[in-house]
Amino acid sequence: MNKKIAVITYDVPHRKTQDILLSLMGRNVTVIAMPFKERKLIKKLYWHRPNMNTTVSTVELCKYLKFNYVRHNNPCEIICDLDVTLIGGCGIIEAGGWKIINAHPGYLPFNRGLDALKWAIYNGDPIGVTTHVIDSEIDSGYLIEQKIINVGFYDTFHSVALRQYEMEIEMIVRAIDMPVGEKIFNKHHLPNKRMPIELEPIMMERFNKLRSNSKLF
Repeated sequence: MNKKIAVITYDVPHRKTQDILLSLMGRNVTVIAMPFKERKLIKKLYWHRPNMNTTVSTVELCKYLKFNYVRHNNPCEIICDLDVTLIGGCGIIEAGGWKIINAHPGYLPFNRGLDALKWAIYNGDPIGVTTHVIDSEIDSGYLIEQKIINVGFYDTFHSVALRQYEMEIEMIVRAIDMPVGEKIFNKHHLPNKRMPIELEPIMMERFNKLRSNSKLF
């Protein structure tokens, strides 16, 4: 079955969306672009997400890949006619009863919300990626797949972050054809905000300890 797939994103060039679309080459895809709102520059010591800015126009990429491209303020008015929806890049949206899949850079229910990798290291929680069908709560819903990322002796903070990002892309595309599992139990795990800059050196100390205690290979 050639599923009708939607990818929700911003109406500006966006790196994660670009990587997802390239992984969907040859499939029946509609890209729904929502208005992008400028945000304040975040102050941090350690950047762990790839720069999402790219010079590749999503409109031109869709033309090349023969995907539909639609600008719309409310994607839920469009996705009701499609089989499955992936979140490429957007703010908080209403689930609305449709199958909307998110790839969260954390091992849920641990470290919901922002800076999941940093909080996982800081709290000593599993580092990983979770794909799930969203519901009305942040980083909640129904589980599709989870993977743990092991930290090796020769890893750096940024090599782990890159591996996590690449896993997000692989898993969200794979999730299209995977069954939906049980609800994620998150009663005791509230969503995190950005990690305060004063906690980042402590986080990095704990990462280095984690790395040094791991196996060489």
